[in-house]
Amino acid sequence: MSIATAVRARVGGLRAPRPVPRAREVVVSRLVAAPLPVVRECCWDAVRHHVVHGLGTAKVRMDSVSGTIAIGPFRHEYRAALAAGPGAFRWRGSASSGEIRFAPIDQDHTRVDVVLRWTPRAAWAQAAVRVDLDRRQIEADLHRLALIAESQAAEDRLGPIAV
Repeated sequence: MSIATAVRARVGGLRAPRPVPRAREVVVSRLVAAPLPVVRECCWDAVRHHVVHGLGTAKVRMDSVSGTIAIGPFRHEYRAALAAGPGAFRWRGSASSGEIRFAPIDQDHTRVDVVLRWTPRAAWAQAAVRVDLDRRQIEADLHRLALIAESQAAEDRLGPIAV
């Protein structure tokens, strides 16, 4: 709809239609120099830590997450179902769904794929999509996960450092 049409619609008493937010899917992959069991354990710890400490108050169980996301003065109640299988963690909630998949490359390397599906409805969320903030945040989270898992794998191979 052109600006002139929107102005005529507003002046004539009709409201211009709002654009319908489009669903977005973000896929990010990373190779981690650590065996699958170490990566999976570190990832589950990261999911619990992120939900409990990063987003506000939450209850995390093996099959569900619920709580309040607090960003400044804004609060958002959420619920999501979790499913943990041998090769992936999956979640489905009102705001997003997705999965974290693990694929062993060899004995000491694992590929981690994160798939996030969500619909940016609020203005701030649409602005974040325009600058690819969701993808960059997932890449940063995967980088931190890789550092933790690789450090844990090295400690498992070499043993703890004696001080």
